[in-house]
Amino acid sequence: MIRKHSHIKISHYHQHLREQLDLDLSPLEYMTECYPEIREKEEMRKLTGRYGLPGKQQTIDALADAIKDCKGSTMLVSHDFRPIQQVAQEIWVCEKPTITRWLGDILAYKEHFKSKLVDEELQLTKRTHNVKGGRGTHGLRGTEASKKKGEGEMDQQKGEEEKLFKHCQVPNAEITAENSLGNGGEPVSASVHLTIKLGRVQATRMPSEMDKPLISDHLVDSDGSLAEPHMGAPRVGILGSGDFARSLATRLLGSGFSVVVGSRNPKRTAGLFPSSAQVTFQEEAVTSPGVIFVAVFREHYSSLCGLSDQLAGKILVDVSNPTEQEHLRHQESNAEYLASLFPTCAVVKAFNVISAWTLQAGPRDGNRQVPVCSDQPEAKRTVSEMVHAMGFMPLDMGSLASAREVEAMPLRLLPAWKVPALLALGLFVCFFAYNFTRDVLQPYVQEGKNKFYKLPVSVVNTTLPCVAYVLLSLVYLPGVLAAALQLRRGTKYRRFPDWLDHWLQHRKQIGLLSFFCAALHALYSFCLPLRRSHRYDLINLAVKQMLTNKSHLWVEEEVWRMEIYLSMGVLALGTLSLLAVTSLPSIANSLNWKEFSFVQSTLGFVALVLSTLHTLTYGWTRAFEESRYKFYLPPTFTLTLLVPCAIILAKGLFLLPCFSRRLTKIRRGWEKDGAVKFTLPTDSILAEKTSHV
Repeated sequence: MIRKHSHIKISHYHQHLREQLDLDLSPLEYMTECYPEIREKEEMRKLTGRYGLPGKQQTIDALADAIKDCKGSTMLVSHDFRPIQQVAQEIWVCEKPTITRWLGDILAYKEHFKSKLVDEELQLTKRTHNVKGGRGTHGLRGTEASKKKGEGEMDQQKGEEEKLFKHCQVPNAEITAENSLGNGGEPVSASVHLTIKLGRVQATRMPSEMDKPLISDHLVDSDGSLAEPHMGAPRVGILGSGDFARSLATRLLGSGFSVVVGSRNPKRTAGLFPSSAQVTFQEEAVTSPGVIFVAVFREHYSSLCGLSDQLAGKILVDVSNPTEQEHLRHQESNAEYLASLFPTCAVVKAFNVISAWTLQAGPRDGNRQVPVCSDQPEAKRTVSEMVHAMGFMPLDMGSLASAREVEAMPLRLLPAWKVPALLALGLFVCFFAYNFTRDVLQPYVQEGKNKFYKLPVSVVNTTLPCVAYVLLSLVYLPGVLAAALQLRRGTKYRRFPDWLDHWLQHRKQIGLLSFFCAALHALYSFCLPLRRSHRYDLINLAVKQMLTNKSHLWVEEEVWRMEIYLSMGVLALGTLSLLAVTSLPSIANSLNWKEFSFVQSTLGFVALVLSTLHTLTYGWTRAFEESRYKFYLPPTFTLTLLVPCAIILAKGLFLLPCFSRRLTKIRRGWEKDGAVKFTLPTDSILAEKTSHV
């Protein structure tokens, strides 16, 4: 995941600025029109002169000069070779989900790229469109009409393909179309083959990765089973016959690979694998494939040592995971141990974070990232290409020394939930002890009443809404603190404290835990009338009414209070449910930023207000009754109202024009005079130490 540092300032230079400019105007006249508040030409000339635009230099050259004069670091993203050649000190190539540093200049990379296009054989993918024509009811006239229709559709398709390739600036590009005609000149089918030719290299437009099906149609038989791979399919070996090996074989076959499985007992395990996979003995399975997946446990690695001669020079992909005890006991990772047993092989660690279910269901139903690490760059590149071909996203983790860290990933139990879960548990323990003291311990000590039966349901149900309410307020409190810090500093380019930064990152987990506690509170509330103690209370109340000769007991104020209390609670829980649903990745990815911000920010604040009204109507006048203060402790709901009411008050203050306008300006990049700005140190040694900031 890439996160924007709070000190980074991003500026945009439009690559098609020439098309937007009025070329009849000089730079000075253009800037004067853009900023009419600067009326004096001399003042504008001074401002433009700072950026090398006195009216004579070209814009791109002036931009290059400005970048070279910049004292900070600049990352340039451009396809224009002119500014790159002028200013670039380092060139990084982003290719096949990896980033590598180019040691030469941009012209050398250009020549390298040209030679790469000529030397590399690209796999051809033909896009065929069948246009079926039918005879008309009037004999030859229908034939001619269908022929014209077929030719017209073919010409239209050709025009669409020409538009698609219009942006490809490849010399000597050639577009060819083939039209197959049946007997009598009737177009049986029309196919358009679109090819770009450069020397002996032929490249066709590849389909988008999102359009690529989980399993290609030509790899599936009519009965739904996997078909036999074609003769030229890359051959991959798998050592092992467990659940993961079977899922891996299914995924590889569905991605167009030819799979051979090595097993100690092939007759017993052959029926567990797809029929298109070859299951044989381990000695035969490692003979032909160049890439072999080792899907066995660490303790069985030594049993493969007899295959050292056959495995020499091959790529071994370790997919194993240690247990937590094994990870603590062994200092070296499973992949490093495998590399020590087979020094003539290139060992790659990959696929250990992907479950067998994800391999079968596809990356759309699971995590797409696959960490890959190895000491052999070519082997790592080969496995990364296989990962990409299988529909996943390779993540380069560096050398094989990182394998221990990669193997520790599946052992972590919800690392992002640790702090929020401990926070929720701590709040629950505190509020439970507080409610126990007030509702159970105080009657027992002062009145001699045994109310310990309230612990399983009543005390828990009183504690859960307190935890949910406080957690919900803690979701929006860091945003208020961040806004207050920005107003105080007068800039957004200063980093928040670490504790506030971590707090902001855990808001999603805190909000979901708040919804969980609120949902439990609703379920417990439905169970309250089912308790035997509640039935006894109703009977006792009825007996008291009979003894006091009261036939009608109705308190209008209490009726209205309870109606409003329940209504606010239902609305708050419904809004929280909407927040929880939209936090799911599958739902959040379907929303644009404005929609997501409206749900999570605006509706979230509405949920906080509804919860506050729910709590206030519950308390009503109880906060002012002396009998409610047991052991001199105030009612629990009064404690929970402190933080939410402060947040609502602060939000209201930020809506005032004097605060909202200033905050909007700050978040758009404005800085007040005297604000501390980030500058690189002049000392070269100190600058090198802080270059990561």
